[in-house]
Amino acid sequence: MTLISSCVAIIILSISYLFGTLVVNKFFSNNYQVPRTAMGFFLLLGVFQFFSFLIIYLKLDSVLLMISLIAIFLMSIILVIKNRRLEYFSKMEVQYLLFCIIFTLILFAMMSLQTQGEKAFDSVHYTSMVIENSASSKIGGFSAFSGIIGNDINVQYDYQSFYHFFSMIIKLVRNIFGFENISLTPIYLNVSAIMYFFILSELLFKSLTYLKNKNISKLGLLSIFFWTLLFFMNYFNISLNFFGNTWKTLVIATIMLSIYQFINSKDYKKIYILTFLFSALIACSSSGFFIAAFIAISFFFYLIFKNYKDYRTYFSFAVSCLPIAIFTFLYIESISMLVATIIFTVYIILILFALLSKKLNDKQWDILLKLLKISFYGIVLFFVIISYFVSNTMFPGVDAHFSGYDFFFRINSVGDMTLNYFQSINFSEMIRNIIFWVMILVFIAKIEYEREYKLLLLLIVLLFLNPFVTPFVAKYMTYMVYSRSFEIIVNPFILTIIAGSIFSVVVGKKINYFFSIILTLVSIYLIYQITTNYYSTYLIPTSDYNSEYRITNNEYELYNEIIQEVNESSFERPKILSQNIGLKGYIPRIEVLLDANQYRSAPAYSDLNVDAPSEWMNIFYPRDFYGQKVWNEEPDFKNTCNAVYESKADYLVIDKAITYQEDELYLPFTFKVRECSTKIFENNDWAFYKVNK
Repeated sequence: MTLISSCVAIIILSISYLFGTLVVNKFFSNNYQVPRTAMGFFLLLGVFQFFSFLIIYLKLDSVLLMISLIAIFLMSIILVIKNRRLEYFSKMEVQYLLFCIIFTLILFAMMSLQTQGEKAFDSVHYTSMVIENSASSKIGGFSAFSGIIGNDINVQYDYQSFYHFFSMIIKLVRNIFGFENISLTPIYLNVSAIMYFFILSELLFKSLTYLKNKNISKLGLLSIFFWTLLFFMNYFNISLNFFGNTWKTLVIATIMLSIYQFINSKDYKKIYILTFLFSALIACSSSGFFIAAFIAISFFFYLIFKNYKDYRTYFSFAVSCLPIAIFTFLYIESISMLVATIIFTVYIILILFALLSKKLNDKQWDILLKLLKISFYGIVLFFVIISYFVSNTMFPGVDAHFSGYDFFFRINSVGDMTLNYFQSINFSEMIRNIIFWVMILVFIAKIEYEREYKLLLLLIVLLFLNPFVTPFVAKYMTYMVYSRSFEIIVNPFILTIIAGSIFSVVVGKKINYFFSIILTLVSIYLIYQITTNYYSTYLIPTSDYNSEYRITNNEYELYNEIIQEVNESSFERPKILSQNIGLKGYIPRIEVLLDANQYRSAPAYSDLNVDAPSEWMNIFYPRDFYGQKVWNEEPDFKNTCNAVYESKADYLVIDKAITYQEDELYLPFTFKVRECSTKIFENNDWAFYKVNK
């Protein structure tokens, strides 16, 4: 499996690099500064997202999506061959590639020491999405946790083609090699990891090239590298790199880098690239939608304040917003088709207006730009005023206590895959945040340092990233995941640019040298510390853990036996009552009655004094220790078989470590289960039964 995963990753990265090189040479003058693999892959993913929009919305066969992916790869290869005279492997690029390969191997080795953390994170949700869609004739329309089929497309998840990309890769591997009776989830996990680490490495190294003309020593660049790396050594970067949410930071960095290139070149053609980068951002995460919108709106006002009058610039910008407009339509359409149609029609009209603006003379442009500048201040004022009135009613129900201006400053890391920038939960975070904010202040104070680009960042902050507008933005745009918007700033490219400003005030060769050493050592120390965090206990593997499969050997053996049984059975989608939390993430075409979300949520009921949802759930829920109170009632193990029939389960998966008490004896729970089921398979940890009917 490792060999196949490595080969698949190398093929995708190679195609991405070659296609990225082609695009970079066509659109960017300083092409050595642009991360070619990142640019190539995200552009290909962006194209794939457009196909996904259509195929999923029309509920077409998933084979069409696989064919689309193959066509995208073939077309990119054809374009590369057609332009074979380009220099694809310069000496400098080969050096960067070697650095990236070495760094990828190091990070991959670190990942092998950690699990998916299924008990704390949504790992099963995303692995289930990928493996289920790889075996389904239609994309989406099911609960990823339970596998229960529904009729409606979930806009928040089903249009995230990042996951469908890997589903189609798995479908291809299954069809080519005939892997029908083994779980292919490890291919998704390993390919995604290799690609993530490589592209992260490339972005980190390439971002440093933007500092080479700022008189920063090699040691200074090394210190900035480790400082920036610090922000991407968290548990979700190392262990959960198969989440689209983890990937979206890399897409944001590529977008911000592309806009930087435009600002320095004024070449409107570069803006067209944003079309597919915005699309790729939405493909990775539904929160990528509002982040893309924030960047696009701020970039538009940047063009206004810089008095751009070339209609081609505005037309290319309008086109670049197409994926944002499409996702807006899909989201609103689930509520009102009429409103969605009106909004999309307005977008089309704006494109036509941008095209017709070439007929405006200078005086008309001046009037229009002045009105749009005034509108900017009006929008900010509107956000501030509405925020005042909704600050105490930002969130309903159990989340109501988060309402208020201080939501901007809250500790984010406990409830989301983000960092804490204003408050610290330990000494290491406090040191990191102090250095971070000192760099921010220096970046702001150095007026001439990246003056043009700084204007864009200022507009983003004024519109969306400040506490005075947070209540409005969080209530009506982002909801609880507002903190993800900070990744517009906290990404490899922007962090590198900001860090570069500190060296403009550290004058003198000896002082510069000393500061570089201190920053390097502090960063390395913090990197070491940051790998141990609040969630670390959920990521520690057991002795039987297999890093190739990201689960234990006994679990992988169990899953393959279940897949074979399901394939040979007469059940279309068998119902499995399982005590294994990760089951659904590795097996397609099943429904699990006790899913990972219920598994994680149940312990919270112990403080609520509520009754169990059902007798079978109370009996089969795997307690962390014997006698653990979850619901009001104690599990009645004598009624196990009646509970099994009540659940309508077809199969049972039992944790052999679980026991029950009968008289003075503690007996294996399997003793009760076998009274109404037939054992199909067992190993040291798990037993698999078919319910007698």
